[in-house]
Amino acid sequence: MTNLVSEHISSLTIDTRIRIVEMIRIADEHFGVKIHPYCGLRTCEEQAKTFRATRTKREVQAKAQSYKDKGFPILAQVLLGVGPQGGELGKHKTKAGPGESWHQYGQAEDCVPIVNGRAIWDDKDPEDARMWAIYGHACEYVGLTWSGRWTSFKETAHCQLSQHSNPLNAFREEKLLVEALRKVGSLLP
Repeated sequence: MTNLVSEHISSLTIDTRIRIVEMIRIADEHFGVKIHPYCGLRTCEEQAKTFRATRTKREVQAKAQSYKDKGFPILAQVLLGVGPQGGELGKHKTKAGPGESWHQYGQAEDCVPIVNGRAIWDDKDPEDARMWAIYGHACEYVGLTWSGRWTSFKETAHCQLSQHSNPLNAFREEKLLVEALRKVGSLLP
């Protein structure tokens, strides 16, 4: 495994890291497809910035209120605390606000197939789609959930340990959520 791969997965939970390494090995050894992980642990602040970058002030305030209504006021504070972000309104990069992605818990990774030294970023071409399908099958083989199968927000690069699409469905109490986020350093004390 290269140092670059090790760097990108080093902050993931041990269970996630083991599966990512095995997925990369299977894709390479059995199918000749190189997989490059490029985004693992993401802080709540980073997630909030990405979420806010394409949303109006009204949308952000509604999301913050939704967090409060669900019993997660700390996530509302994070979302509001990062301030406005620049971006093209309406062209969302993520549906997940802070705390709503398994990246913040060290249990998700975004990866891309590499062919002839270049990253394959979409699946429009049939051969490129085949590379993404190999990645997806390798993810599922090692017990990861591949979001390339999701219907509401298909994200071919993303895989995660949990079958829950949103961690807030798993962490029903703010106390448990905060404990999990602090454990991996995703939420400041």
